[in-house]
Amino acid sequence: MEITCTSCQAKFNIPDSKIPKDRKASFICPKCRQRIHLNADPKAGGYNLPGKDTYDASEKPFDFVDKNDQTALVCMGSSDGKQKAETILEKMNFYCKAPNNLAEALTVLKYHLFQLIIIDQGFDLTNQGSKGLLSFLEKMNMAQRRAVFLVLISPSHRTMDKMSAFHFSVNLIVNETDIVNLEKILKAGMDAHKLFYAIFNESLKKTGKI
Repeated sequence: MEITCTSCQAKFNIPDSKIPKDRKASFICPKCRQRIHLNADPKAGGYNLPGKDTYDASEKPFDFVDKNDQTALVCMGSSDGKQKAETILEKMNFYCKAPNNLAEALTVLKYHLFQLIIIDQGFDLTNQGSKGLLSFLEKMNMAQRRAVFLVLISPSHRTMDKMSAFHFSVNLIVNETDIVNLEKILKAGMDAHKLFYAIFNESLKKTGKI
């Protein structure tokens, strides 16, 4: 059976004899380390990947991006704030996707790992969008999570407040009044993030862990 990882889109062939026929099964993707769940399909007598029967190409955030291209997910409650953020990010050469609600955000995250994710605390308040999205990202595989720079836009917390960032499990806090300075703030935060992980990865190499 050919199986496609819903996180990184890698394809694998697994012998049918290795897949149980009467219960759910799951395994870790050897490429991205995300867990792949196989759901029982009683009509077919086998298994299918979640969402396989309802696949819609229009749900994918981008038709094509090069491996060196930068992508950003912008989850903002204010249309004005969303427009400002997108304008700034496009100036910084990011390809942007701006979902309208939590369901749309979770859908595009099935297809693409974004380098930058910006979440406004006012995003999709009806469905507790910011909390739901932060909860989802907190459970992400650590190897993938380290590849994401996560920013929380807050109406009350101060920009670059490290303790608040730690509390929310994000990389950077930006007060909503500082969105006009988002480019400078992001560059400073992302540069520090890259430097930290450069040192971190070098330490892992020295200890033989990578």
